[in-house]
Amino acid sequence: MKMRGVLKGIATDEFFSESASDQAAALRKVLSNGGSPEVNRDVNADATGYSTTYKLSKSKKTTYAEYSTDGSVKGYRTAVTLNNSLTRQPQQTINVYTTQADEAEQVAKAYAVIPYEFRQYITNIFQTNNSANTFNTGKDMMAIRMNFLPKNGQIAMTGAHELGHSLSFNDANSDDYSHTQAWTDAVKADADAVSDYGSSNNDEGFAEFTQLVISSLSNPYDIQAIQTMYPHRWAAFETYFNSLNGDGALEKLYSPVSTPFN
Repeated sequence: MKMRGVLKGIATDEFFSESASDQAAALRKVLSNGGSPEVNRDVNADATGYSTTYKLSKSKKTTYAEYSTDGSVKGYRTAVTLNNSLTRQPQQTINVYTTQADEAEQVAKAYAVIPYEFRQYITNIFQTNNSANTFNTGKDMMAIRMNFLPKNGQIAMTGAHELGHSLSFNDANSDDYSHTQAWTDAVKADADAVSDYGSSNNDEGFAEFTQLVISSLSNPYDIQAIQTMYPHRWAAFETYFNSLNGDGALEKLYSPVSTPFN
């Protein structure tokens, strides 16, 4: 594995079979060479190194369905068009349903800092005036089950996790990539969980890993820290991500560390 050469002088040759605590110690040395004190979890333009322009259509009054119910919310539909002319990625339009007409821009700001490859499948976002205080995602939709629309920073951070579910549900060879043998084996082979929430099941583990990757794209040392701590998850994720987006698609979104640490 290429990480062994990159981490020469920091991780031992036995790194990938060491305990989580020993791996964490090596990880801290990686981070001390230029990464953040802990791997970043915020999602914004600085964290992803990505931003694109957007425009909003005129909001139209409509009635739309609460999550898993029928037509019970009165609000507005606004088409958010993310214009990727700067990145030369496909343009994307998302229908955003909110209870207040002026809230859709928070979604636009949130999605504008996340690369197209991660958000490409989402076509509808619903703020459903629900006190459940959760986000839910299917193959092509996200429901924000709150009685208010959060600010763009929270939508971006939580939405990045939800986009992991969307990616997983769009596997051409299964109903859910996070349930496949490839991902299950990768989780078992790594020494530690991505987070307490991610350790609850493979669905949430894959979503947490996706959010971690998105939040670290602009910092090559944080990316290297993820590759170091979760080598098997990284390999499986990269293979799957590239199967959705083309060879080398993930690496094009970040700058690899090319110089060994001494």
